Amino acid sequence: MRRVILLLYILIFILTGCNNSISEIKGFDSQKVTESLEEALNESVIDRKGTIIRNAAICVELPRENYKYVGTKGIGRKDTQEEMTVEHQFCISSVGKAVTASIIMQLYEEGSFGAKGLDTTLEELDLFPPEVLDILHMKDGISYGRNITVHQLLNHTTGLKNVDNDSESDLGDNHPESMGYAPGSLNYIDVYDKTKGVDAALKFIHEGVPKDGKLSDYYLFQPLPEWDYSTWLNNPHDKMAGQLNFFLDGANKNALFKPGEGMYYSDTNYLILGLLIEKLTGKSLDEVKNERIFKPLGMKHTYLSDSIAAQDRKYKLSDYWANNEPLVSLGINLSRTDRGDGAEITTLADLNTFMRALAKGQLFKNPSTLKEMLKLPFGGDFGYADGIIYAKTDSGDMLSHNGSSGAWMEYYSKYDLSIVGTVNEINTERMMVLRAGVFQALRKGGLESSTFKYGPALINLLFTVENQSSIVPLIMLLGSIIVFLSVILVWPLITLFKRRRKNSGNDEKESSKKSFVWLAVINSLLNTAFLIALIVNISNNSDQILITGYTSFLKVLLQLPMISLVLTIIMVIASVPIWKRRYWKTGKSVYYSTITIASISFLGSLQLLNLLFLPIV
Repeated sequence: MRRVILLLYILIFILTGCNNSISEIKGFDSQKVTESLEEALNESVIDRKGTIIRNAAICVELPRENYKYVGTKGIGRKDTQEEMTVEHQFCISSVGKAVTASIIMQLYEEGSFGAKGLDTTLEELDLFPPEVLDILHMKDGISYGRNITVHQLLNHTTGLKNVDNDSESDLGDNHPESMGYAPGSLNYIDVYDKTKGVDAALKFIHEGVPKDGKLSDYYLFQPLPEWDYSTWLNNPHDKMAGQLNFFLDGANKNALFKPGEGMYYSDTNYLILGLLIEKLTGKSLDEVKNERIFKPLGMKHTYLSDSIAAQDRKYKLSDYWANNEPLVSLGINLSRTDRGDGAEITTLADLNTFMRALAKGQLFKNPSTLKEMLKLPFGGDFGYADGIIYAKTDSGDMLSHNGSSGAWMEYYSKYDLSIVGTVNEINTERMMVLRAGVFQALRKGGLESSTFKYGPALINLLFTVENQSSIVPLIMLLGSIIVFLSVILVWPLITLFKRRRKNSGNDEKESSKKSFVWLAVINSLLNTAFLIALIVNISNNSDQILITGYTSFLKVLLQLPMISLVLTIIMVIASVPIWKRRYWKTGKSVYYSTITIASISFLGSLQLLNLLFLPIV
């Protein structure tokens, strides 16, 4: 599974300037937007056989246009077969990091971290005993745990591995075959352990074996505290005593870099921040989130999914799918390993309320606090700030976050536009494709933005290669590559060894032939460059693109097929006189006609894969 942090999510889009003022939308067509959103929702819950599967929900709000769409599709719960409605709650997983970060910023605003503010270290905060700090972060045998700051925890620059997905010797990103969980990691054990993992639990649920067993025997039905110091002190190798206990018995030994020297998205950072909030306030994390965020904003149906004190906020929980199983209907705990790093249960209305309040600075007393929260650790115009993905775009400031449960939220300041939604499944592709549908709908309605124009194309580029149903257009692409490479290799040889005939009667023919040769070679180079860039810069780095967004390079990349289209049209026109006037012998005519056909095939396969940006599709 891809790192759906994803925050990840989230796509930070093309950087084409910044316009922070709220702007009117000329000719906004609300009907087109609504129709397109309905279509995108329908497509997100229907499989290739036309059967309704899963569920999805989105909310799009544009106050300046008096427009708000709230819609749901699909089956809300498998056990009851009830339809998904706007009243249904869902898990937002890592989107909850923005809630945790907002509380940290409130505490910072109140002076809870002292004179050094967010640069206060864990040693100065006295969050852990010295013996824990000394092993928390090890790099090349040297301890840096005492030097980690609050700010570094917020923006994932500590170098700590991800307690959920990484192991002592490996990263989850290296194991797509096991959903992005490295063998030996906490999630890997929860899912793949033969006696206590998901398959064993499902067998017990469906078949009732072993007969003397109980659900609490299986990992996903067992509570897992964040941290148990006494247990760790007595037995440092008791991994299953708590999340941090698990981390301190392996993953802590090989940090990725020294604190502040890089960026790596890690749930461990927010696990620690959750513990820090509880220490500074003397209350449980759920109590603090309710008192500081949920209650003031009127989020009556939002709570931490492991909270005992949140019964009054429970409403109507929808199914969350994983391994093709409906977890809620099966009674599986959605927050076994999530606290400060996410796992809130909420509704569309509540999540939209939070997104807008955060983006407008309503959670803080001073405007400077939000500015501080949105500072990027290494500068630039896009990246992961403090609990939120931030970018300067031609749609103004963009704030965004998404999570592994298929939920996401985003805001664009130029239009005062908020978008929240979920596909309720550990499936990056479904969530991103639905987002692409939302972007397309907004563009059809009149919103001019690089995000809405190029976003859907990039999303399709990221996921098409893995789609088994795309085998025919992928074969067409492969055939095109072979022809293009042949052109690039053969043309220099032809140029080197051919004998030029200096016959004045052939000037017209020679000129035409030269023009066509150059067209063929340039188009072949162009298309080959596109395919190489696609494979190297996108397919192999899709997670990083989803986290940090795409740059102007990728914007140019998406325009290359447009140039190729123009060149191909010229080549098609030029092919007519080549055959009609017999400029070449049959062999050469067939050769260059094959190049033309390959170019048409290249563009046609892109069309079938829906990779070209919207004006062409």
